[in-house]
Amino acid sequence: VKADNKYGEKSVIKYQRMLSATELAGNPRTILKPELDYEIDGCEDARITKIGDEYYIAYVGFVEGENGGARVALAKTRDFKNIQKCGIIGPQVRLEEAVEIFEGGRYGDHYRKILEDVRKTFPDANPWIADKDAALVEIGGKPALIHRIEPDIHLTVADRLEDFASPEFWREKFRTLE
Repeated sequence: VKADNKYGEKSVIKYQRMLSATELAGNPRTILKPELDYEIDGCEDARITKIGDEYYIAYVGFVEGENGGARVALAKTRDFKNIQKCGIIGPQVRLEEAVEIFEGGRYGDHYRKILEDVRKTFPDANPWIADKDAALVEIGGKPALIHRIEPDIHLTVADRLEDFASPEFWREKFRTLE
C-alpha cells in the first residue's frame, strides 16, 4: 500500500482480518514499514505462509537508486501483533558479481545487459540483482523459497531456514544454474 503517511510516501504492508469471503473486520493496520537499510524505500508484495505455529511473511525490501534494488526479506509472527523482522533471505549478489558467476552463459549475458543499461545513466552503479514475488514453503520438511530472479522463476530448497540468509549459500546455488 502506498500511502500519504509519516513514512514519506513509502510502501508499507498492512493487515486486515477477513470475516468471510466478502467481509473484512475493521480497518487495516500497518504491520511492516520501512525501517532497515535493506527496505528503506519500501516494504512490498507480501506473501504469508503458516509453518507450525508461526506465520512467515516473505516480502520485498526495496531501496531506490543506482546501487539499490529489490530483495526478498522475511518477517515472522504468531499473532500479527508482534512481528519480528528476520532480514534478507534472498540472494545478496550485485550485478557485477552475477556477471562473473554466470560468465558466458544465458544468465551472465542477461545480467551483463542489465548492468550495461544501468551504467548508461549511472556509470559507477552496481545494484543488487532483483529478487521478487517470493513465498516461503515447506517441501519434505525442508524450507523452500519460490521466487523470481529474472529472467526465471526459481524453487530453492535449503536444509535450514537460516541458510537463506547466507550470501555463500546463494553463490553456490547460482553456480549450479544453467
